[in-house]
Amino acid sequence: MNNTTDSFRLRDLNLSDTLTVAGGWTNLFNTTIPAKETGYLTYFSNYMDTPDWGNVEWRVTRNGVGVFPYESVFDELGISSRPRKTQPIRFEGGDECRIDARIIAGGVDPNDIGIAIRGELL
Repeated sequence: MNNTTDSFRLRDLNLSDTLTVAGGWTNLFNTTIPAKETGYLTYFSNYMDTPDWGNVEWRVTRNGVGVFPYESVFDELGISSRPRKTQPIRFEGGDECRIDARIIAGGVDPNDIGIAIRGELL
């Protein structure tokens, strides 16, 4: 689990992992917002090799429930060196914020799967 205070600051955080077809969902980011705080995920990018687009599904969840419109993303959003500004995704104290990825059945076994995010803690 990541340290929320460090994760939700105005800086870029880059995380990556290898996905496998047999593995199902792979967690790339997971943190819990401290009590009496409000967290916002404000910038997001997912990155992978171009041939892997459409073979990987991404999701952002709040307490295990997908957050619209980021509950099912199939293409690359933003670039790792410059995450795309999102509609602020709000998390209340005690909420779990997760970002997961998985290979779609029949997809290739891609490497270099990662995310770059930025957030705010108020």
